[in-house]
Amino acid sequence: KEEDVVHSPKIVVHVDSDIPITFDAARNSSSESLDCVEVFPDKDIICTEATTPPLLHYINYGQLTIDEKFAYMRYLLEVIDPELYEHIQRKGDFTHFYFCYRWFLLDLKRELRYDDIFLVWEIIWAARHLITPHFVLFVSLALLCTYRDIIMQRDMDFSDIVKFFNERSERHDINQVLHLARLFVFELVKLNDNTNI
Repeated sequence: KEEDVVHSPKIVVHVDSDIPITFDAARNSSSESLDCVEVFPDKDIICTEATTPPLLHYINYGQLTIDEKFAYMRYLLEVIDPELYEHIQRKGDFTHFYFCYRWFLLDLKRELRYDDIFLVWEIIWAARHLITPHFVLFVSLALLCTYRDIIMQRDMDFSDIVKFFNERSERHDINQVLHLARLFVFELVKLNDNTNI
């Protein structure tokens, strides 16, 4: 797997080659692919320091580091599905959610069928302007929660979850996952509204 690291005076940006390759295949033009990558909304900035963001920061604009995405997934799961969160916590300290590292790094590209990935990316990009700039977190949460019963019934630990999702790659019902992701956004907004009364 090829990786490019672009150095700038202030930050180091990690751009995985899977993303430009996908655009290249769709556009049949390297220069158009580069244009797409330059405006790609979710490049991950490499960060050595984990941060602990507040729960409802999901409505703020800006890029998140991989560590921040792990932290948000932990918070979102704890609020949306506390039973699954407790199961994962009980199986060891896997609440860093490293099993979804690839999801965040590639915006789910390797998890979905080739035809589905463009739909998901389009929805993630549109959601940046309509709902949240971090809709990929809700799609990832929905992907995890889609299999919550299997994860809990099989009493999966970290390794089991990684293996399970590797074996499930490109076999997810994307319509179900996207529907669940939308429901999670609305549920979180509703919870936020209820706490501000």
